[in-house]
Amino acid sequence: MRDNVDTIRHGYEVWNRGDLDALAAIYAPDVTADAGVLWPSAGEIEGAQAIIDAYASIIAIFEESEVLADDFIERGDCVVVPTRWRGLLPGSDDVVEQKVVANYTLRDGRIVHIAYFASLEDAYAATA
Repeated sequence: MRDNVDTIRHGYEVWNRGDLDALAAIYAPDVTADAGVLWPSAGEIEGAQAIIDAYASIIAIFEESEVLADDFIERGDCVVVPTRWRGLLPGSDDVVEQKVVANYTLRDGRIVHIAYFASLEDAYAATA
């Protein structure tokens, strides 16, 4: 079994390969995700497929898309990841970049909750 940081690092790798099925495989069946105002639809999303569908809807907007982890910070059963989400819109040379801090909570080697924050401080507070 991978440790928590390796699981999250693997998630970033498969995302950047476009393998959303492999990403879903590291989610617990009852996984939830919440990004507040950073999410395309307000509120919490429940279930691996619903989360993957939300990601797919975002990816579909871009000609190219990638997530870049600046660090993987383990805090108890959470891994906090300052992240740059970059994409290239069709017909454009301009890269769109959003900085977010992802907070992944894991149980038994699988992600059970994902939360996105605007700052590292907010993500840390959520792990307390």
